[in-house]
Amino acid sequence: MREVKFIGDNVEILFAFDESPNALFLCNAEGKIVYANVATERRYGYCRDELIGLPAIALSGVTMRSDHCQNLITALHTPVQVERVHRRKDGSEFPVEVNTRPVMYGGAPCAMVIARDLTQQREQAQQMALQAAIVAHMADGVCLVSADTGRIVHVNTFYEQMLGYGPGELDGRLIDVVNSPSERPPADVAADIISSLQRHGAWRGNVKNRRKDGTDIWCHSAVTAFDHAEFGPVWLGVNRDVSEVVQTRIERDQALDDLRRLSIDVQRVMEAERMGVARDIHDDLGSALTGMRLQMEAAADNESADAAQLRERLRELAQIAAHTLEQTRAICSRLRPAMLEDLGLQETLRWFVRDWSAKTGIAATVRFAGLTAPIDGALGSTIFRMTQELLTNVARHAAASQVRVLLSAARDGLRLHVADNGQGFDAQAPTPGFGLMGVRERARSHGGQVLVKSGSRGTVVTVNGLARVVP
Repeated sequence: MREVKFIGDNVEILFAFDESPNALFLCNAEGKIVYANVATERRYGYCRDELIGLPAIALSGVTMRSDHCQNLITALHTPVQVERVHRRKDGSEFPVEVNTRPVMYGGAPCAMVIARDLTQQREQAQQMALQAAIVAHMADGVCLVSADTGRIVHVNTFYEQMLGYGPGELDGRLIDVVNSPSERPPADVAADIISSLQRHGAWRGNVKNRRKDGTDIWCHSAVTAFDHAEFGPVWLGVNRDVSEVVQTRIERDQALDDLRRLSIDVQRVMEAERMGVARDIHDDLGSALTGMRLQMEAAADNESADAAQLRERLRELAQIAAHTLEQTRAICSRLRPAMLEDLGLQETLRWFVRDWSAKTGIAATVRFAGLTAPIDGALGSTIFRMTQELLTNVARHAAASQVRVLLSAARDGLRLHVADNGQGFDAQAPTPGFGLMGVRERARSHGGQVLVKSGSRGTVVTVNGLARVVP
């Protein structure tokens, strides 16, 4: 191994060329290779004997040979660093980073060439560029967070748009900025995620995030942990907006809870109704029938009674029977008005509204519009019960002096409209009772929808789209 002296710094260094992983070779002033290391043989496919005396231009790519001579002349005097394409013995080409500098070798000026193969680096760069392009165009939000600092180091465009941020606004910020309180504090949710990442390297679930404007968004997030070449330990989260799905699930759970509570209330009302009917039967019908039995037994036992006395007893029995019949009809009407079967829905509603107004002292009117066919069966019963429930709510809560009821035909079905001039209530707030809930359930059974508008001038309840066929 010969001694190599670097021009300009007067430092003499003995290089063990063969220990270098990069291709190292020396070119003389004529551009021929005078020395090459093992890595040069391996990279270019020549043996050392073939390399010695070979013009260095033979190692340059075809398109780069015009620049090669000029670079080599320059390298005899000053250091040069460039990226070039070199050529193997088999004709294949590959990218290299070339560093050259002037040296003295064997007493003659030479250029020392260090050629570092960039093939793997270029492939990695291309792969990273491809991955970056995929992430940038994903239809999911991607967020990369430093596991050491908890700060966001990278997000894709979709994630920024999903949360309402501009390009680069989230970079460097703590991930807490996008966390939103749900049933559990964000810190507890984050602790569970971190614990899963530390134990399993992954976590998956729904998280409640907050947009820049303060509104909430539910995301299904899949988080994995790994070591990034640039950022160190990181958490990679792929997030999809599932707000509609979560909201639907919340509404479904609420509806199921409402139905459970409604079912309990219906059972309570039915039990109270049974007790009332049983009490009426016992007190009214039972006492009347007992009185009739005693009268008849007395008449049968009185052998001395004349015809006039018997007629008087019979008249008394007829009065008791008439009163009993009225009580029976009243009980049956409470269970289901016979007028629905005999006279139809319109006449039944007229009777009910008139009777309700007389009992409550609240002025009430009922009108009908566009009804061309009788409304009977389940639909007629449903409309009657909804009207009954809505007027009961008015009497209990509205403090109204006037009520208007309108049943009309529309394109999407029948429409029931009940309006009062009472004190109103907050229609958006949950109500402790089950009146409106029961109306909604009855309407839903016939494809209807309930709309409520309420304010200081009264309340209007409209049931739209009632169909004859239960969906």
